[in-house]
Amino acid sequence: MLFCAGMILHGIDRFGRVDGVDGEYLVTRFHHVYLMPIVPIESEWVMASDLTGLYGRRCRLSGKSVLAAYLRTWGIGLSFVILLVAATGAWSAVIVAAGLGALSLTSLARRDRCDPRERDRAALQRPVLGTALDPLRLPHDTAVHLLPAAEARFAAVSGGFTAFDVARLGASSPAQAAHAFVVLRLLASLGGDHAAVALAASNRILERQRSVGEAGAPYRVAWDPPCAAAAPLVEAYLLRPHRWYGGIATATLVIGGLIHGAGHATLCHHCDSKVDIAGTAVKKAAFEAYPQWRTAHPDAPCPTDRDLGQYFATAKLLDPWGNRYQIRCDDLPAGAVGIAVWSIGENQRDQQGAGDDHASWR
Repeated sequence: MLFCAGMILHGIDRFGRVDGVDGEYLVTRFHHVYLMPIVPIESEWVMASDLTGLYGRRCRLSGKSVLAAYLRTWGIGLSFVILLVAATGAWSAVIVAAGLGALSLTSLARRDRCDPRERDRAALQRPVLGTALDPLRLPHDTAVHLLPAAEARFAAVSGGFTAFDVARLGASSPAQAAHAFVVLRLLASLGGDHAAVALAASNRILERQRSVGEAGAPYRVAWDPPCAAAAPLVEAYLLRPHRWYGGIATATLVIGGLIHGAGHATLCHHCDSKVDIAGTAVKKAAFEAYPQWRTAHPDAPCPTDRDLGQYFATAKLLDPWGNRYQIRCDDLPAGAVGIAVWSIGENQRDQQGAGDDHASWR
């Protein structure tokens, strides 16, 4: 018998960068092995970055990004393998390898290329949303929470018209066009019977805006300063960092081809530990639940654990040791943005996020 053992390096990282617009772009988080993407987790829209990490929003899983990730890694690798086969005399494999390699390299070269129509869409919605992220990409729950705020802002510039009226009759101001576009796009994102109608209406506003251009725009009213100065509907939050894990892989093989044992790999020894559960919960509360709650309650002070618990499908947030998570919105510690959330940890002593506390900003 032959016994083999080795270390498998794996983790979670971002691949498949596509649809770059004004420095923003779409990526997908994958489980990977040796930086080769295996299983897609979710897509993200990256809006900014600094030394702390990437800032953006979660998105619906993008097939385009997933395909790009596979092409730029597995596609290039398979091209070399096929070329090795071709070296044995199978010349038809050269054509296959060349085609696959060309697709992979083309995908890599076009990762930041954007359709002019997409740039125009981003320019139209940016004064309202604050980002080039197409509302169609937003998760359903995020779109549900954004829609009431978007409708309230549109009402302030609607002049008594509906968003569908603006699409049909035209806008009287840039603000009216932008707000109507965002409302319709969010309605289309929610799906249902009227999704196709809302999408078509939003596209009519976009096409009309593109045909108008900047010069000689036939608006009767200029952009309303209060609307232009309003806080963007979509705020960026710190995205999860990439992670590496190490696992031991063992396999027992019987010489002659009979397999007596299967390979074994431990992907993460501590993923379900209390420490990881608490660490994940405070990050989700601060960077996912809080932005959605703030969008739905722009004038409210600070959320309670019950407020944030609705985004966890639970009535009340409790850490793995049975204690309520601590929440603060003022006098924030360094690194916290908008809100600070922490668990007092296993020692049951509130150290304000220090010591063995598990904090959203650390």
